[in-house]
Amino acid sequence: MTEARTEWGPAWAVLRIVKEAGFIRVMKFLDLLRNSGKSPYDVRMMAQCRFPHLAAPRRLRLWRKNDVFSHTGWRILIGVAMYSEPDLRMLDRLADDCISCRAHVDVFDVSEVTTMEDLECYVPGIGLVCQTPLVGIWHDGKLIERMQGLFAWRRLRELVEMG
Repeated sequence: MTEARTEWGPAWAVLRIVKEAGFIRVMKFLDLLRNSGKSPYDVRMMAQCRFPHLAAPRRLRLWRKNDVFSHTGWRILIGVAMYSEPDLRMLDRLADDCISCRAHVDVFDVSEVTTMEDLECYVPGIGLVCQTPLVGIWHDGKLIERMQGLFAWRRLRELVEMG
């Protein structure tokens, strides 16, 4: 797999292109886990560095504790594990549909959250977390839904399909 850098869109965001088996395609989130013989730690660090560049053209924004967000309209915050193939695979599916989504979609890496108290800054009231993804849904600045795991992915699919 080889990569080339190119400019994309009015924000001049970096879009990664992957050449694989003679075909050229846009790099997917799942490609972040391709290791090329690197250690798991190095793969995770590279994934965290590359994630914002992959997210921006797909209308996803990397969100961190204390970042501001719009209090107008719909906002969806998704917590994924950058090391989880199922999370990244589902994020790829969601991102393809999210381009036409009217909601503001933020994403965060759950491995950056070190305590349950910190998690409250991301999705207040989420409680004990047992599985990813974590999802919070806000409308006009008010948190109206919070969920995790399979239920979260199902709800995200519903929301994206509704537009």
